Amino acid sequence: MITTLHILSDVADASLISKNTMNNTIQGLRIIKELNVQCKPRIGNNIKSCKWGIPTQDEVKICCDGSALGIPGVAGISIIYRNNKGEVLGIYSKSIGQATNFIAEITSIISGVQRAVTQGWRRVWVVSDSAAAIKAFIKDKIPWTLKTA
Repeated sequence: MITTLHILSDVADASLISKNTMNNTIQGLRIIKELNVQCKPRIGNNIKSCKWGIPTQDEVKICCDGSALGIPGVAGISIIYRNNKGEVLGIYSKSIGQATNFIAEITSIISGVQRAVTQGWRRVWVVSDSAAAIKAFIKDKIPWTLKTA
């Protein structure tokens, strides 16, 4: 006859050869403790430090981002404007329909600068997490469908 004690013993034995890790949750830890099995926590993500720079006295920092769910897929953009004190001057986000991630990133930068101009902000610092989008602007390789006359 199989008893609870036999099952718990088999689970403990199996945990010794298992290569799986726990999900690092309180619930997972409680279950592992209750079953009296060896705890194998998942290795955490590598955390990198970064520094956020503030713009100069007469600059506005424009943090732009774009993303798409699919290639192409439903896409959107978001923009945050900040002054030299780090205060938010404005935010903007919108769906842009179907696009690739690259097109969404480029569109966010273009929209960010256009909106800054309408606000009268002439000195801007544009920031994007997309190296490809930044390179496209530097090399003047913006897709022709996004260029305005």
